[in-house]
Amino acid sequence: MAMSDREYEVRLRNIVFILSLLALISAAVGAYAYLSLLKKSVLAEAHRNISSNVTIINDMFSALLTENIKAAKVLAGTDALKSLLVSRSSMTLSAANRMLDLFTQSLQVNACYLMDRNGLTVAASNRDTPGSFVGKNYG
Repeated sequence: MAMSDREYEVRLRNIVFILSLLALISAAVGAYAYLSLLKKSVLAEAHRNISSNVTIINDMFSALLTENIKAAKVLAGTDALKSLLVSRSSMTLSAANRMLDLFTQSLQVNACYLMDRNGLTVAASNRDTPGSFVGKNYG
């Protein structure tokens, strides 16, 4: 049984169509696999960058805290502040306020303050502002 030219062309078209469809499906699957791997790679790189940034920020924050703790220790060790905690006179308060003002300017912070052991703020560099800490208990 011989095929006619018409039947041969129809079969050939079907074969070409099926091969084209398989090539298209293969390309789509390949593109999906590539994009999937690319997404995983980008996410892994982002996680590495985030982890590195968190470590850097943590180190910088620790250094900042260390420096501020040093300054707080120096401030706490001054005679002016110690004297105010022992004797709350106008003279010791004035000396303590001058010291707190000096440290506020030197450290370039918003305020420095002194609390007694119960958490009552007895002196503060922001004493003349509406948000003064003086007289407030943070114990």
